[in-house]
Amino acid sequence: MEQSPEGISEQKALPRLSDAVIGVVVVYAFIFILPLSTYSILHFLVPTYLNYAWLSNFIIFITLVWMIVFSLWMQRNRRLSSMFKSISLRSVVIEGSLALATAILLIIFIAVINAIWPESRNNADRINDIAGYGQPAITITFALMAMFMSPIAEERFYRGFLFRTLRIRFGLIIACILQSTVFAFTHLYSPSYVVIIFVYGIAFSLLYAWRKTLLSPILAHFWLNLVPSIAAIILMINIANTPYLGVSIDNDTEGIRVLSVAPSSGAEDAGIMSGDIITQIEGKPVDSMEQLITAVREKQIGDTVSISLIRDEQQLELPVNLKKNSP
Repeated sequence: MEQSPEGISEQKALPRLSDAVIGVVVVYAFIFILPLSTYSILHFLVPTYLNYAWLSNFIIFITLVWMIVFSLWMQRNRRLSSMFKSISLRSVVIEGSLALATAILLIIFIAVINAIWPESRNNADRINDIAGYGQPAITITFALMAMFMSPIAEERFYRGFLFRTLRIRFGLIIACILQSTVFAFTHLYSPSYVVIIFVYGIAFSLLYAWRKTLLSPILAHFWLNLVPSIAAIILMINIANTPYLGVSIDNDTEGIRVLSVAPSSGAEDAGIMSGDIITQIEGKPVDSMEQLITAVREKQIGDTVSISLIRDEQQLELPVNLKKNSP
């Protein structure tokens, strides 16, 4: 039986655009709606402490599981041909080499983007965020998902299913653009990061269209995620014994909003509460999470710092004893 270039048997059922819409809508719901609703519910049930990083990791995990399950179901239900050629040692070496070359070119592209767009948050900031979660288990879990689960799940869903479905209807170029746009906007970390992920999507799609196997983009995706994941783990080890304020935070228009307070932390001992807006540390204004984290890391374990914050429209100043940053 003959097959089209997209890997669809000519005499079998084609995947529908409605399938693509359903798959993408669910992914976007997992990424953008589920975190807010779940956090609100859990924060109501457990108001004293909720580690947002663990919740974020869990949502990433179930999103990746959905991508794998949905793409497998589509492959069977719509009778898509296999997304892989027969895998042998020779094919792994060839596809792995091409994937590594692709990853190196993309890393060079990232360096150029970071150079011409320095004010936007980039991969280095992302590594700092992951390493600074405050619990090694969280950082290691995230890194393992990024290195091994994410390349398989995202390549199966975005390239193996979505790209192939769009390519049948719209051709190679439009399918590349549409699929890469969907892929990019699931990574709304910063404007430059969206651009980088969009180019990733184009490169992975073209690599898949050229090699006609998902092994190539999966390995390229792995190489690209390997470097920041290892960097995050190394950085986590370096900061594991640094001072720890003990709060989960997010940027706010008035300052730094406290999302939750860790039990037995210096912040809890000082009386900092969820919902507080931190505005100053040691009398110096803090306008972003990065400034607050940097200011705390410049101190020593056992130091006491003055934290100015807003609670119920009242200005408070609390002394916080910084404890060891450990699980």
